[in-house]
Amino acid sequence: MNACEQPTRKFPEGRTGTNAGYYAHQGASEVPCGDCRAANLKDQRDRKLNNPEQRRAHNLARKEKRREKRGWRERPDAHPGMACERPSQKHPDVVRTGTPAGYGAHLAAGEPACQPCKAAHLAKGRANWEAAVAAAVATRTPGQAAACVIPTRTYPGGRTGTNAGYLAHMRAAEPVCDACVEANRELQKHYYVTGGWQGTDNSRTQYLRHRLPQADYEAWLAEQGGGCAVCGTTDPGGASGDRFHVDHDHDCCPGHKSCPSCRRGLLCAKCNVGLGSFRDDPDRLMAAAAYLLTRKNVLEVANA
Repeated sequence: MNACEQPTRKFPEGRTGTNAGYYAHQGASEVPCGDCRAANLKDQRDRKLNNPEQRRAHNLARKEKRREKRGWRERPDAHPGMACERPSQKHPDVVRTGTPAGYGAHLAAGEPACQPCKAAHLAKGRANWEAAVAAAVATRTPGQAAACVIPTRTYPGGRTGTNAGYLAHMRAAEPVCDACVEANRELQKHYYVTGGWQGTDNSRTQYLRHRLPQADYEAWLAEQGGGCAVCGTTDPGGASGDRFHVDHDHDCCPGHKSCPSCRRGLLCAKCNVGLGSFRDDPDRLMAAAAYLLTRKNVLEVANA
């Protein structure tokens, strides 16, 4: 006779086909019958779908029981403050502030790391890097060729005088040759050479804001006679001092950036600020011009 078929006070006719019968099989260390297994699966499915609160409480109880088995004394929520100040499960009596473990606790809690933990994390990374460099230096043999000289698939003749050679020196933890240093400096100097523009930081800002290559800028300025489109001055003025401002329609592109359809011309700093002060409104500009002419005539009549 199976365990589920035995009568009990609550089930005088046996527990076959019930969830209680399934646990009776488990208590007797025997394989559950098909009816009891189906009843148990149905009970689990109903409990998950129809009673999520009970399921959540059950999971919390199981989690608390596991914490007690592992010697966890208190829940982390009982300790206010940042994550590195709370006792850990592995070291309940040790505060992790200012340690790499504290930095990991901040990340696990989803909060910004405090300055001591961040400094400890950076110091550990630096120490690991120095140890790797020292190991690379120790394994080098006397007379070994420089890393940039060794041919590769991309550089059959070696990487000397290229930025790839510079990186090869760094990875091999060896002094960088002059040719590779110069190549790296040139790359840093012209790092933003894209889209046909190059040169100063102002030209870089011009391209990032307006997508206006240097060649197009120079051609546009030549069409304007080499000066401001309003006053004709050849002095750009302003903080840059060497570049005219790109005037554009702010109704099309609000802010500093513009598109090819809303650019209007190259202006000096004063004319650009003046148009902005009048909010690009022709009526305001005409009213201001009429005001100036009227006041000028009044003063001339008064002085006459």
